[in-house]
Amino acid sequence: MNKKLLKEYKNEFQFTESLVGAMGTIISQKEDKDYLCFKTIYKIKEHNELVVSAPDPNYHSYGLPGYNGAEIRAITEKYGHLVEETIEEQRVPIIMIIEKDLLEILREKNIEITKVLLDELKITYTECYGTFNIKSITEDFPCFNSFFNSLNKWREETGRATIDEQIIDKELDRCLEDKSNIKKKAIRYV
Repeated sequence: MNKKLLKEYKNEFQFTESLVGAMGTIISQKEDKDYLCFKTIYKIKEHNELVVSAPDPNYHSYGLPGYNGAEIRAITEKYGHLVEETIEEQRVPIIMIIEKDLLEILREKNIEITKVLLDELKITYTECYGTFNIKSITEDFPCFNSFFNSLNKWREETGRATIDEQIIDKELDRCLEDKSNIKKKAIRYV
């Protein structure tokens, strides 16, 4: 992996159980609470949504909620017209970081994990389709910065994108010994 490529993908990491387990261990120690970090799926339930259809110069619709007449005309002229369409249920794989107690409450009450629930409870997560982006995770938990910086340094030195398990373990040990990051949680602005 060349330096330009590394810089472009420095926030992208290959999913491994070892890496996600290390993240859970780090955050639990640094925040002094039991956290779980794991891969799961959230659902976006079937819903209706305004979507832009193919351009139709004869279409003139006014009164759509949230848009005034001028906005609708501009959208129609440039992109087509807005129609309400049913969007099927979607299942999105994610890496989620959650307090163990909160997860137990959700499980006890059989509450399904949805995007709305994650956002409302301000639970840290990122989509994971084989790889995941650490940007939002490190914003919420800055204590991960040194861990991922060290892993990126190793990737740059070796030219490899996939990280060996023993390298993850070594960086985990180093990070756990570093007491300078304890309890420095960022405020997440939503």
